[in-house]
Amino acid sequence: MFGVAECPGIPMASFCDIPLSHARRHVDDYGRYAIGLDKKWGMSKNIAPVHYIYEGSMCARVIFDVYHSLPKEAFEVDCTCMKFNTRTAIFFYGKPYRGHLRRKDTTSEKVVEKGEVTFYDEREWRYVPFADQTKATEEVPAGVRAMLSEREYAKPEILDEASTSLHNHYRLTFGAEDVKYLIVENEDEIPELVDFIYSVQADCENRELRSCPENDKKRLTTRVISMRQIEQDF
Repeated sequence: MFGVAECPGIPMASFCDIPLSHARRHVDDYGRYAIGLDKKWGMSKNIAPVHYIYEGSMCARVIFDVYHSLPKEAFEVDCTCMKFNTRTAIFFYGKPYRGHLRRKDTTSEKVVEKGEVTFYDEREWRYVPFADQTKATEEVPAGVRAMLSEREYAKPEILDEASTSLHNHYRLTFGAEDVKYLIVENEDEIPELVDFIYSVQADCENRELRSCPENDKKRLTTRVISMRQIEQDF
C-alpha cells in the first residue's frame, strides 16, 4: 500500500476489545490465557482503536494522499521509515481489514503462517509509545526510532538495540484496580494463580506486584476465571 515495497516495523502493544461471549472465536489464534483490562485505563494511556483499511476505500485514498503529501523531513534520512508527529501519527494506527496472520511459535521460535483472517474481528486498540509526545514542544527522545525498516528489524542486533532504547524511555503500567479479568485455561489452574498472587515476596522482580497491598491482592483473586468457564457460560 502507498507504493512502499517494505513492511515497516512499528513499536506497539495491541489489545482486543472483545466481549467475553466472543472470546472463543479467537483462542485458536491468540491462546487461552489473557488479562482483561478496564477500557478507562486504556484511554488514560492514549491507547486508541486502529483504523481498518481495505484497498480502494475512501479511507485508503485519503491516507494515500496524505502519505504522498508528507515532506521529506517526515522520514528518516537513510530509509522510508517515518518519524512520529501529528502529521504521521495516523500511519501508526492503520491495519488491513483482512490479511495473513503470522505468529511466532513458542517452541521453535519460528514465525508461522496461520492463514488469512479478518483483522477487523479483533477490534484492536493499540498503544504506540510516542502517543503522548505529539505536542510541538515534545519530541521522541534521541536514540529512539519510531519505526524500523523490514531489513532492520530482521537483524536481531538492531532490533535488540531499538527495543532497549524503548524500554529505557517508555513503560506501560497498570494496577490491580485496572484489572477486570485474569483468564487461565482450566479451573484447576485457578488455585495456583491465587496462591501466586498471595505469595508474592519482597524480592519479586515485578515492582508493581512487590508493592501490591493486601486488599489489591484480594481484589485480583476475585478476577480469576477460566477460558473453559467462558466457553460454557457466556
